[in-house]
Amino acid sequence: MSRDALVVGINKYPFLKDSIGNFKHLSTPASDAEAILKTPTATIK
Repeated sequence: MSRDALVVGINKYPFLKDSIGNFKHLSTPASDAEAILKTPTATIK
């Protein structure tokens, strides 16, 4: 069985800031997408 996946994500949110007001972008969206791809039980409904 062949499986395909498209994972779309955003790693820069202009309103996500830390406690002192610096931008706090997500640091691992690409590795999260890779982990989802490698998870055999991931399904889209």
